[in-house]
Amino acid sequence: MKTRLLVLLVLCFAAFATGAQTFNLDDNYNEEDTTIHIVSYFSKGDTMTYQYTYFKQKIEGTDTTTTMQHSQEFMLAVTDSTSSGYRIELTPLDFEYDYDEDSTDNGLAILAWELFKDMKCVFTTNEVGQVTHIENWREISKQLKTAIKSALDKTYGADASMDSIMPRKQLERMLTMHYSTEDGIKEAYEELEMLFGIHGYVYDIGEKEIDDSENGWPQHITASIGYTEPYDEGDYDGDYAVRTTSVTTIPAEEAMTYAMDVAGVLLNPELADTLDMVKDSLLDSIKSRFDDEGYSVLTVTVNEFYGYFVNGWPKMCYKQRDTAVGDNLHNIETNAIIWTSRNWDWVTIKEDDPVHHGI
Repeated sequence: MKTRLLVLLVLCFAAFATGAQTFNLDDNYNEEDTTIHIVSYFSKGDTMTYQYTYFKQKIEGTDTTTTMQHSQEFMLAVTDSTSSGYRIELTPLDFEYDYDEDSTDNGLAILAWELFKDMKCVFTTNEVGQVTHIENWREISKQLKTAIKSALDKTYGADASMDSIMPRKQLERMLTMHYSTEDGIKEAYEELEMLFGIHGYVYDIGEKEIDDSENGWPQHITASIGYTEPYDEGDYDGDYAVRTTSVTTIPAEEAMTYAMDVAGVLLNPELADTLDMVKDSLLDSIKSRFDDEGYSVLTVTVNEFYGYFVNGWPKMCYKQRDTAVGDNLHNIETNAIIWTSRNWDWVTIKEDDPVHHGI
């Protein structure tokens, strides 16, 4: 049991790397093209509705447990279009959750929905579709501070002993500071990063493999970029997609060291000092237990898929991070966004638009 708890602690803190969803490349479309530009060609009045689903799973051997799952429907509406970019409103529409409403994760998600269901996020992009500014970020930040307080009230109220381990004031101050800037608010809207994060980039068409490193750890990346075959009547010739898979290998001992360093920042100062004093001996004990069970490395596999209509509107975005210790223990986190309805007319795209180079 102790070994399992230690392993799960490592899994909780091992959130690194980049990022699969299979798709069929259309080899007959624009055979002369060698690159794909991810550029937005939107118009004032365009709307897109999306379903955003998020869930967590833990796999131990042959047992799979879904620990959290919820989905949100939202709409994007282009309220202005100029030569320098677009003004877009994100409006929440609906929220659904599965599994135990009383679980901490689902409870916090439900709380966040109640606080933000009537709040729009108004943002602007440049001419290629990269998010540049959230106009009402201060209003969102103010509401988010209320959400943080309510969330901590719920969490610490359920377990009074938590404050002696991780002081509430310290945690609340850290979270509040993080979301007191526009960049912090951008991070809070992960759907914006998924939908528009690679707009403006140019990718070489075809398959590619890259050996790289993430924080000094070896990382292998495979990528597949190309036009996609129309699958149903909602697709167009000229739709395209980017798929990547990255595998990062982290020595288990280093991951545990990182986990304890992070814990040292959040824990009660007295507990943090104690942890620091026993750190070396604890690491030796953990390493011994890992060796006994054959856990020498953590493998972080991130699969990402980004599909777009020919005019640059995202049709599907998918990201899954699988953190594994050995072959039998996995912590999986999945984010998926798929379009559900649209209101726009496609016209011929412009040429010679400014772009940035990607992979």
